[in-house]
Amino acid sequence: MKNSFLYANGLPDDTLAFTSTRLGGFSLGAYASLNAGIFTDDDKINVLKNIEYIKSRHNIGMLSLLRQAHGNRVIEVSRDNFSETYLSEGDGLFTGEIGLALGIFTADCFPVLLAGKSNIAALHCGWRSLNSGIIENSIELFVKKGDFPLYAYAGPGICPDCYEIKSDMLDELDGRYDPESAVIREKGGVYHLDLRKLVENVLKINKIGNSRFAAETTCCSDMFYSHRRDSGITGRMLSVIERRLK
Repeated sequence: MKNSFLYANGLPDDTLAFTSTRLGGFSLGAYASLNAGIFTDDDKINVLKNIEYIKSRHNIGMLSLLRQAHGNRVIEVSRDNFSETYLSEGDGLFTGEIGLALGIFTADCFPVLLAGKSNIAALHCGWRSLNSGIIENSIELFVKKGDFPLYAYAGPGICPDCYEIKSDMLDELDGRYDPESAVIREKGGVYHLDLRKLVENVLKINKIGNSRFAAETTCCSDMFYSHRRDSGITGRMLSVIERRLK
């Protein structure tokens, strides 16, 4: 359906990568309509129908998903361990197998999709995951396979105008990632975080130079779910990456 998906640019031709919007699905009310969030309070039948719609539209067979926890765990997935790892707790997925899709749920955090010569990863990047090294943990898996993430694509996330933070977060942000460049200070002691800038900093520091970002933002647009805008009662977008045969 119209506007149900945003497709990544700048990734290899054999790589499918996209983010769903909130349009064109089966969910109702606060979760209308293409909610992929399995762990939300939405009607589970509608959520499963939405996920199947997303898969069928893109001819996806195996789709690995996570129970996300805002941490730094990246799980390597294969056909051999697919059932064992499905819906495991973590915030990143990695595979070197063709035809095995990786999916990440978001509703303000940034979905970051990585591709190397023969491996891919999908990461759920809020400030906590970035701060605790989720990008570095994924790179370690690439390197173990003799590979490196040469391409990065980040789907829609929250804009700095909508992301007001408390001052005590400033002390928690890792200095390696130049957090000062991502914090906006306003009069009256108000602070905002430019999460996209923080993602850019982490990618740059880790020498992932070929990176692209979606132009769209979540909190400002009714095309997307936003945890902050909707006070937590909302759905989730699904970002997917899959390496396919040329």
